[in-house]
Amino acid sequence: MKKVFFAVIAAILVCSCSSPSDLVTLNRSEIQKVRKGIRAGKAEYMPAYEALIQKADGLLSAEPLAVTMQEIAPPSGDKHDYMSRGTYWWPDPTKPDGLPYIRRDGVYNPENQKIPADRYLKTTCANVNTLVQAFYFSGDEKYAQKAAELLRVFFLNPETKMNPNLKYGQAIPGICEGRSIGIIDTHILGQTVDALILLEDSKAWTDEDAKALKAWFKEYNTWMLESEIGKEEGIQKNNHGTAYDFQVCAYAIYYGEPEIAVKQLENVSRDIRMDQQFPADASQPLELARTNSWGYSTMNTNIWVELIHTAKNLGIDVWQWKNKEGVGVKEAIEWYFPYIRKEKPWVKEDISKTIGSGNLHNAFRCYCKQFCPEKYDELIATLDSYTNDNYNFETAVGNLLYPIK
Repeated sequence: MKKVFFAVIAAILVCSCSSPSDLVTLNRSEIQKVRKGIRAGKAEYMPAYEALIQKADGLLSAEPLAVTMQEIAPPSGDKHDYMSRGTYWWPDPTKPDGLPYIRRDGVYNPENQKIPADRYLKTTCANVNTLVQAFYFSGDEKYAQKAAELLRVFFLNPETKMNPNLKYGQAIPGICEGRSIGIIDTHILGQTVDALILLEDSKAWTDEDAKALKAWFKEYNTWMLESEIGKEEGIQKNNHGTAYDFQVCAYAIYYGEPEIAVKQLENVSRDIRMDQQFPADASQPLELARTNSWGYSTMNTNIWVELIHTAKNLGIDVWQWKNKEGVGVKEAIEWYFPYIRKEKPWVKEDISKTIGSGNLHNAFRCYCKQFCPEKYDELIATLDSYTNDNYNFETAVGNLLYPIK
């Protein structure tokens, strides 16, 4: 009965949206206009488009990757199971065997390169995103064909496919074989769902391919929602919880159960997550407490932006959400303004020394589009003058995917 209720609510919300999209974070009508502009040779689109095509051309010879290529088998003995190691965990120098490992927050252990499944997953998803975007805007099937090849090897072929679970994600030697927080490893999968939907426009991706991959995502989402590991990740209060919400929503939309996304957004993201993350001053103390304070706070902000886009495609306006302190994503984004404008110094710990505006362009693009599109150029100019983090705004694909004007 409850499932039927949420299905009805989802249908009402989608129908009530002023410009509904069948995508997750993208809006089809907007990117269609961009595609039309590209094919008409409009100057404002060409730098980003040409950079995209150049990058996609370089991927046409990319080797397909798979979790089964890992040399070290997971505890199950099945190389189809995804496995990764805790990012910031190191051997204990006071122990002969180094066990159990100890945590050095923010310091990446290069030993993790020996277990490359997370790198293979991220590379595959990033390459598929680029190739499908190139296919969509150019219409050239060669990019779709390559994306389809990469997807079949990683997710569908019986000899190489990844099992739809993360039982062995972010393991810690001497402590555990896997942890719930390993689920953040698949955040990039949620970011790839739009590409999977756009790929369905290509003859290179068959109905059978799409059906099989949707079944894979449904099984993975069910595992996330019902397994003990998945449930534990779902109650995390920081960026892990936000990324979990986004993944649940993206996957459910992809395989055709938007009522699950509506339930997650309304019952968790709005009613729980905002209270946990945003105090009265709109900072993010759970992220600012990390040794890479800038990186984690901006990452969580960007995931909220992904949720804004996703919810909008379901007819839900996250910009209107406020927690018990009267704070929402709008205030959380505005909190950065004094730091970006150099009116305040960044005094929190940041051992990676990556403070810069490049990783905030998506958030500010979304903010300006909602509240002050006429000030967008001025704000972006301020951001670019602040940072030297090599973010090339003119060639950023975000200009094509999320046009501001």
